[in-house]
Amino acid sequence: MSKVYHYTSTAGFLGIVNDSSIWATNIFFLNDYQEMKKGIDYVRNNLKDEKLFPSMSQDYQKIIEKLQDIFDDHYERSPDSEISLTNYLLEMLVVLSQQFYVASFTHNKDYLRQWTSYCEHNDGICIEFDEHLLSDSFKFNKFNRHSQAHHRFDSIIYSYSNSIKKYFDKHKLREVFLSRKQALVNNVRSIREHSAVRKTSAEYRYSATADLLFSSILEALTEFALIKNPEFSDEKEKRLILTVINKHDKSIEFRSKSGVIIPYIPVHIDLKSITKVIISPTDDAMLRRKGIEILRGRYKLDFEICESDCQIRKI
Repeated sequence: MSKVYHYTSTAGFLGIVNDSSIWATNIFFLNDYQEMKKGIDYVRNNLKDEKLFPSMSQDYQKIIEKLQDIFDDHYERSPDSEISLTNYLLEMLVVLSQQFYVASFTHNKDYLRQWTSYCEHNDGICIEFDEHLLSDSFKFNKFNRHSQAHHRFDSIIYSYSNSIKKYFDKHKLREVFLSRKQALVNNVRSIREHSAVRKTSAEYRYSATADLLFSSILEALTEFALIKNPEFSDEKEKRLILTVINKHDKSIEFRSKSGVIIPYIPVHIDLKSITKVIISPTDDAMLRRKGIEILRGRYKLDFEICESDCQIRKI
């Protein structure tokens, strides 16, 4: 039975149990301030001046109009302004990247560096989850039922250079970022051939082509969200990536920390996925254990409670 772990404060653990939820934080407010940036910069630098769509410009302007219909909650452009389809896609890439939210887990059980990084002295909990049950609870979340959101639960790749070379070099980047280009070109040619006699069909194909490009961008951004600085590799992170399509989605909430307002989304979890609670190195393990035992009984849960094997003292 595969396990993943989440390190948090005692208050954070209490919130998880009380609300049956964990917080997914906007990706630009995480501890690695380069999150997403490397991949986006690479795309921008390699595609900005390329004429990916050198012909059929009038048709591509129609596609931009359809993309704008999808995208109008994120980005407003003057209707009389002209822009190439390539540059429009690049602008979409940057703006949509701000709509990614992350909840972090790790394969490290009772790991000293994560105690010191994510928990204060005498105030830390490492929650052990059954990975399968946890993943299942994401599938049936309210954000999947009531909002335009997508999720992915996957392990981090800790290598900017190797990952970009492997996934986003000039050849592979086309497969990921514009992997459906030939299908798109075929759509546009079909629009041209039939638009004179089948106007409704042409409108449908413009919309279908816009949907195709939009999904390609989300696919690329999700890949970017799985790349992290190799300096964090010892964290062995597995993360839930949540993409909220509408920036005005009411599931987005806000909290403050160190004077910063941080957007986040509460993600429902099945509390039965909690299999163990590990108490951080502490001066008063008996009292902390007693409180967790009463909490466990109140919610009729069945997780094990134990103390950290790590030895640490702050003077």
